[in-house]
Amino acid sequence: MPPKKKLKGKSPSKVSLFGLSEDLLDNICSHLAPPDVFNLATSSKKLFRPFGPRLLQSSLRRQLDEVLQRITTADGAPFTVQDLFPDEERQLDFDSSGRPQVILSGSAVVQCALGPEFCGIEDDGEDDDSESSEYDEDQEPFLTANFHRVNPPVQSIHPELQSEVNSWKNADIDIFCTWDAAPMIRRRLFQRCGLVCSGVDNSYNQDGRDMAGDIEESTKSILHHVESYSSRPTEGTTEYISDLDIEEDLDYASDQYAKKLKQWGAAALKKHSELGKEGAPSPFFMWHGVGIPGGALNTDFLYDYELRGSKFVQLIVAKPEVKDARMLLKNFDLEICKCSFNGKGFTIPAPADTFAGRTVITPARRDIIDQFVKGYSKQTRVKAPKDIDDYQADNFDQNSQMLLKGITKKAWKGVGLGPSFTMVQFFQRYMFCQKLFERLKKYRERGLEITNAPLKALDLAEEFPSAPPGW
Repeated sequence: MPPKKKLKGKSPSKVSLFGLSEDLLDNICSHLAPPDVFNLATSSKKLFRPFGPRLLQSSLRRQLDEVLQRITTADGAPFTVQDLFPDEERQLDFDSSGRPQVILSGSAVVQCALGPEFCGIEDDGEDDDSESSEYDEDQEPFLTANFHRVNPPVQSIHPELQSEVNSWKNADIDIFCTWDAAPMIRRRLFQRCGLVCSGVDNSYNQDGRDMAGDIEESTKSILHHVESYSSRPTEGTTEYISDLDIEEDLDYASDQYAKKLKQWGAAALKKHSELGKEGAPSPFFMWHGVGIPGGALNTDFLYDYELRGSKFVQLIVAKPEVKDARMLLKNFDLEICKCSFNGKGFTIPAPADTFAGRTVITPARRDIIDQFVKGYSKQTRVKAPKDIDDYQADNFDQNSQMLLKGITKKAWKGVGLGPSFTMVQFFQRYMFCQKLFERLKKYRERGLEITNAPLKALDLAEEFPSAPPGW
């Protein structure tokens, strides 16, 4: 019997991913979530160096397309990444020095990094001090920290509770831009995305913000104002409100309503141009700057304040002296929220932790949280009968003032606030702290592990005391 011929080719033990082309690797990665692509790309230096950054960038971009489709479709104005960052206008997204003028950041990009299957990590209360191999040579822009392979998130949340506990249903789209780029990005929001400006979102009494501490003393040095945008309704009619200057309800789909959007926008811009002049209207509701500078580039500025209840896009506009949109990300309270996309690529801070569903509170805000928790735990409240509401409110009012005044001047300075403050500013600072704890609660419910949260901070976030009545 003649001997069997050996089949030509490599033996199974010698088959490796290293021998695959980038196209084949990209095809494999197209079926994986970004955390899995990260683990694959960083499993070996031989694989990581030639292909890792590009594979991960492609994975994140695919995921961003899915996230935007989900958010925008739910809010009735489906638009894409291409609408926000059109290829034909790429040169407008950067200045002559290559600094980004427009970036997408916040919860939408966080969802991209975590992937669609992320449902929380196991919280065992122990610090992870493990070390792994590092990749620190000639990295692409998105590699903002040394890379090492991470363990995949542990799905510790009961499946029946995942949709509720790890809910992103209230996530919005945060766009950060320089002063000079604001008219350009507004044009895209109006013409390509089908949105309408619905006012400003820049004070403590306007809910739904996705940044903490922006009562705007904390970010006063670089942030000018924040605008909210909503989808234009296609069904129903307006409701008559005297200050909207309409005599009858208008069909949202009508040409008359479209004309009113332009008129209201022009009126808002005109009021801004008149501020400071003799006989000008009171700037009480206008100082924060909706539509400035310049309205929308080469098109009408569309404005309807009554749509702000359905806002889902926020445009964060920097002050004129800020020439790099990345500067606006420094005021986030959680490191993971600094994940961003600039039209060309993604920046992922602390990628090993981010892709594993872990993050930290940024130092200055952690100091405020730590001192707030310690002061709160020391307070001794005088008990009163439950039906004496006024007494309880007064008692809580006094305790709250003592609590905030007990936070050190150094801690307040760390978030851009001065050492002394009036009663009005006291209220704002209390709301500043409340926003910090709200975000701790929100992102913990979304399944993230906040590794440096002060002791008892997450417990207090679950039942943060509301402001006293009448504030």
